[in-house]
Amino acid sequence: MKWHTCLAVIVMGAAMLQVTAATAAPAADDFDALVVQIKKTSATPPQSAYSTELQKSVNAGSIHRLEQACASKHAGDAVETFTLLGVMRLDGALKSPDALPDNAFTKCMADSIGTVSFPLPPGNGNGWPVAIQFDGKSGRVLYMAGDKAHGMYLPRQRTASGRSWAYTPVPILPANLRKACEMSVWVTVGVHGRVQEVDKDNSTCVPKVDKAIMEAAHQWLYVDAKGSAATEPRDLRISFGIRNNRVWVKL
Repeated sequence: MKWHTCLAVIVMGAAMLQVTAATAAPAADDFDALVVQIKKTSATPPQSAYSTELQKSVNAGSIHRLEQACASKHAGDAVETFTLLGVMRLDGALKSPDALPDNAFTKCMADSIGTVSFPLPPGNGNGWPVAIQFDGKSGRVLYMAGDKAHGMYLPRQRTASGRSWAYTPVPILPANLRKACEMSVWVTVGVHGRVQEVDKDNSTCVPKVDKAIMEAAHQWLYVDAKGSAATEPRDLRISFGIRNNRVWVKL
């Protein structure tokens, strides 16, 4: 091949790479863009249909085996529920997702989940942004960004203060819970919308409920009034009321 022909091929290849990069969905490491895309797609009919298919068809057994392997290595960090967020590829693989909460067990799950095949996502060829909550012991899908939270009642997602959340998984309450109670927490939201800390404020709930609420709050994702996840760090107070195995939230 002559040198000028070889150069033309190289230039064409570089141009194709630029076009591909420009049209691809946000990479999982571009956390701000990913959270914004999750927020935008979560209220769409394709997302709702995909969530239904995901919860019906996911291979919980395969995920459960990964959970057992990760728990054997990181028993102290095993959790009741956790979230993985990233871009679901068109081949049904969730490669290198981010994990919430962020600890050794969830990082192990994020590193291992690429071996599991999920139902093929919607989209136009660029993959589909997702935030999925899993049961930490059974491997079941519990919740997906955009789902109507069964048993949890939130106020208008955007309040007068401009607060908005891209993802709000439900606390998993003990099955035998009978007594009504209330709990409030302070969450520290980092610059990328990720909840970095959850501190208990007041509670009349039993410790199991406190733990479930704090674990769920660690998985919430915040965006500001302009729909951006790249916000100034801030502390927010969230109140939870538990009655009849249902959760009422005050932001």
